[in-house]
Amino acid sequence: VALIATVYTNNGSIIVNTEVGNNIEVYTVNGQNIYNAMATSNITTIDANGNNVLVVRVNGKAVKVAVR
Repeated sequence: VALIATVYTNNGSIIVNTEVGNNIEVYTVNGQNIYNAMATSNITTIDANGNNVLVVRVNGKAVKVAVR
């Protein structure tokens, strides 16, 4: 099984390392979508907008991240 993405946080942002063209979605723990776009480069930086915990989905595979 190929790794779809690497997701980590840095300085209040979420960093998604994935292939160009993969769909990236970010949700609050309450289910509100705050980001939805196709990756246009291998590294995508997303502002967490002050949220402490978010769910990041890349091509349907989800991971929960704690933003610091």
